[in-house]
Amino acid sequence: LGTGSLNRFNTKFMNSRIKSIQAFLKKESFNSLFVVHPANISYLVNYIARDAYLLITQEKVFYFTDARYVQEIKDKLQALDVVLIKESLVACLEQVLKSQDSKKVFFDIEFADFHLSLKLHSSLDDSVLIIPLAGVITGLIFFTLRTLTG
Repeated sequence: LGTGSLNRFNTKFMNSRIKSIQAFLKKESFNSLFVVHPANISYLVNYIARDAYLLITQEKVFYFTDARYVQEIKDKLQALDVVLIKESLVACLEQVLKSQDSKKVFFDIEFADFHLSLKLHSSLDDSVLIIPLAGVITGLIFFTLRTLTG
């Protein structure tokens, strides 16, 4: 996808990509996937991600961003729950995980910041199991391409 196609927002692409992740979560008996890489977020929501994080649960999608982008995302990505990062990403994430009763969370470590990974493991409540996972988004991209090309 070039940036031109991302600017022409298409919910059909987003919905099918998100639904694929949600089906994967259900199959693996995990509550959610936390995505940190901007390219992966852009691919999943079909819109350019800036200073953003994505939490996909089996039923909902949460888009974490700062005050500069909240209104834009609310306007463009109405299917998502937008979470304003006020003080700390980890604190906001923990609050949403608790509200969704998410106890088992895949953490997309592909291109993840090592410091963030450590912070998640040390700061989140002990009842939340964080499982590092690489390649789920890349696998989805290749599966989609293979399906489209026959």
